[in-house]
Amino acid sequence: MSQRGTDLAQENAELRKLLRQTTRAFDEQMEELAAEKELAQVTLASIGDGVVTTDAEGRVQYLNPVAEELTGWRRPEAAGRPLGEILHLVAEDGDERPLELPLADHLPPEHRVYLTEPTLLVRRDGQRCPVESSSAPIRDRDGRAVGSVIVFQDVSDRRLMALQLAHQASHDPLTGLLNRTAFDGSLSRALALTRRQGQTHSLAYLDLDQFKVVNDTCGHFAGDELLRQVAELLRARLRKSDMLARLGGDEFGVLLRNCDGETGERIAAGLIEAVEQYEFTWGERKYALGLSIGLVVVNDTSEGISRILARADAACY
Repeated sequence: MSQRGTDLAQENAELRKLLRQTTRAFDEQMEELAAEKELAQVTLASIGDGVVTTDAEGRVQYLNPVAEELTGWRRPEAAGRPLGEILHLVAEDGDERPLELPLADHLPPEHRVYLTEPTLLVRRDGQRCPVESSSAPIRDRDGRAVGSVIVFQDVSDRRLMALQLAHQASHDPLTGLLNRTAFDGSLSRALALTRRQGQTHSLAYLDLDQFKVVNDTCGHFAGDELLRQVAELLRARLRKSDMLARLGGDEFGVLLRNCDGETGERIAAGLIEAVEQYEFTWGERKYALGLSIGLVVVNDTSEGISRILARADAACY
């Protein structure tokens, strides 16, 4: 073989060797990328939050299983659709204003944007679910925004617990009525409105006359049941705008909103009549009940709430 032929053969051998090395390196790189992609998908599928990714135009590319469950959309159906159609968010208020998370170029670099106001996710079937959500940009190696990732979670249990705690803090556990603290707050706000807008309200202080007799002769369980029944009896005779509270023991308070003294006296007389016509039964015993009411008018000349309550308490006796 000539020298030229030998040189060509060596060059071809080196090229084949280089090609094999390049192919092997490429295959290894592709295997690494495939492994990274699989790991990312497994991670997204296993976390407890819903995850949605979009392209730069805001079209959905991916939903993890939690996002599918929360939105009601499956990945093949959602792919390519606008994000707002899949992740339909509205404000948790009476109007349910549409809310949108900023996407792609509208997101600050390396920052996550959160929806701070209470938010509802409207599922595909129309059901509402309280959620917390945020979005962040997806950028390529050159820093260009190529899409967005949206993370959201169902906060129904957390919201329910907060409501329960708030209810416990403001309500009497025995009767379910407002407690003294909540009633004082409502009275204080009503007094402020009278001074700004000239409204007139009435405050009634109620004392159940036969409670001690029932409690002493039949025991605390009977006393508690009497208070529950009287609370329902009073609630049924009041207007929707009125506010009934248990102030302590056998004492109740009623804030009669937008109610002058004459109207307040008529409502108070109706409460007394309802209680006197009611007969409490415990075992084989029956008890006639009585109710004492002290009534004061709340207007722009009224003093502070402690003075108003003291006057109503004195009027009761």
